[in-house]
Amino acid sequence: MKKRAGFVVIVALTAIVFCFLGWRLWPHTFSALTSFDENSVASFWIQAVVRQYEDEQAYNDTYYCIDVEQPQDNKLDEILKILNTSNYQQDYRNLLPGDIDTVHPDKNYDGNTVELCYAWGSEPDEYISVRFLSSSTIAVFIGGESGLHIYHPTNHETLYHLVEYLKVHGTVTTVSYP
Repeated sequence: MKKRAGFVVIVALTAIVFCFLGWRLWPHTFSALTSFDENSVASFWIQAVVRQYEDEQAYNDTYYCIDVEQPQDNKLDEILKILNTSNYQQDYRNLLPGDIDTVHPDKNYDGNTVELCYAWGSEPDEYISVRFLSSSTIAVFIGGESGLHIYHPTNHETLYHLVEYLKVHGTVTTVSYP
């Protein structure tokens, strides 16, 4: 009888662990990922950085930026449509105890990054920052929380669509580094 009770406990704990892992790794929409509510956005800013290498030492960074003064602006809707073309799966590092302080681009980094920030109030903890480090890795910082959350877009073209949108609609600045 004791063996059977021990077996039942082990099976129950294993099932709970697998359910928890499945829940954490299940894809999320952008709005579920960031608790994004279009109606409460007070400010919105998005920037793409396109890095072009001239050689091993020299490169140019071109910045394409949109700072949405009116959150109800059409640009915000268009950017959200691009972000919603993908779902986002959590990274295994989100399951580890402790905070994630740094995230580096993975092998899919090609010189393009996009960062977007939005706030829904004036307090320091009322904002979210999302950074596309590569076509397959994003880092999310939610004000008021410590550490980063790492996600992987299911649509690897999302980063490129954002960059193309910002190239057309953003203001441009180029910086050269020796």
